[in-house]
Amino acid sequence: MILKQKLFSLINNFKVIVIVKSSKTLAIIIFGLSLQTVSYAQVWQHDTRKEWNEAAQIKYSNWVSSRLGTDFFNSLGRPYSQLRLDCADAHYALLAYFARQEGLPFAIDRGNLTNLTTRFNATTNPDQRFVEFVRYIASHHGTENLVHNDTYPISFRSLRPGDLFMYKIGSGSNVTRHTYILKNINPDGTFDVVYSTQADAKAGRPLRRKESYMFNHAPTNRGNDANKWGFRRPKPAQWAAVAQEQIPGADFSQYDLARQYRNDHLSFFRIVKQANQSSTESPQRLISRNLNTICESLIERLDSVNQAQKFLAQTNNQCMNFQNYDAYSTPSRDSGLADQFLTLAYDYNDIAEQGKTNRIGSDWNSIAVASLTNRRSNTQDQALTRFCQVSFNTTANGFTNIGRFFDALFDGDVSYHPNDNIYRRWGYNEGRKTSCQEFYGYARPLVRNVRL
Repeated sequence: MILKQKLFSLINNFKVIVIVKSSKTLAIIIFGLSLQTVSYAQVWQHDTRKEWNEAAQIKYSNWVSSRLGTDFFNSLGRPYSQLRLDCADAHYALLAYFARQEGLPFAIDRGNLTNLTTRFNATTNPDQRFVEFVRYIASHHGTENLVHNDTYPISFRSLRPGDLFMYKIGSGSNVTRHTYILKNINPDGTFDVVYSTQADAKAGRPLRRKESYMFNHAPTNRGNDANKWGFRRPKPAQWAAVAQEQIPGADFSQYDLARQYRNDHLSFFRIVKQANQSSTESPQRLISRNLNTICESLIERLDSVNQAQKFLAQTNNQCMNFQNYDAYSTPSRDSGLADQFLTLAYDYNDIAEQGKTNRIGSDWNSIAVASLTNRRSNTQDQALTRFCQVSFNTTANGFTNIGRFFDALFDGDVSYHPNDNIYRRWGYNEGRKTSCQEFYGYARPLVRNVRL
């Protein structure tokens, strides 16, 4: 008995001295040693005295506001810089990172996956183990999980950094989903958002950011998606298994309002904007912001289309399967651009009806009129090109501006299909239209007859 106690003491201190009398004795000792030295490592151990109370949630909100940038994980170096994150992945990764840093628990999927899992115990480096944990989440828990299991709805009148806006458009398997992380709420009621895309994740790109943005896909979903999507907040770990209806602070008023404005989604977001305003935008600020938003969206679309073109070059222009079509097509992006033009037209007409176009400023007024007019002069076209030129090819006609793109979008010439040639992608009827399968298209008809 004394010998046995000494043996285990030596094993626990990793200093083993054994007198071997037989192979059987050796096998028993080796087996005993393996039992004593195997460690089942958790992703991280949290402080059992801590939970996601209101103070912790506010601290996370302040952290997102002050620390979150597009290069957040890359700035941490390896192994964090190896993460490839799309929109939902980015949220999970950030929430998990903050929880680990603060010694807080982390629980998703109704509490079935937590920071205490030993699934990644074979990875000895704790930072690499965390990265493997995030990769597992990314491969098993997407935007649908985030909406249905890991968030709850909140009032759009009480938004704060770290909250999410998510939308889903389409039906059946032909759907588009997206997640935005609210970094800040601007004084004018617009949002500073951080996000990613599937194509960005494939390419290992940093996160994206829009500092003055307004959403345009209202949460009017039906069936199992009713009272889901829209503005939502992460479930605290202690409520991971609790239905959203039972969570303190859950608020479903946004869905009632969205259904009320089902046929006027832009009015829904005007109400959201007003509810979050601490100061009113001047006419000049309003129109210039709308125009800059359109230009930023066009430049972002250029990047997305170029990624598709690069992928086609790598695959010898093969027809895309559903997964790649989903990553590289642009129906949701183009529909959003149509909404941005509609918003510009609405805001400009509203200012005109109030007799305040003189407050826009002559330059911004000229650009707004030129972009929305039905008949555009060469001088106006040149002004639009100077304001926002998007060059998609090296040929003489290989560029567009916000007026030309709006014309093409208005006429239905812009192609969202990633297998179409570069000219058709930008609304020029050159070359043959692709015969590759179209898995889904615009979620709703683009609104016509919006002209000054």
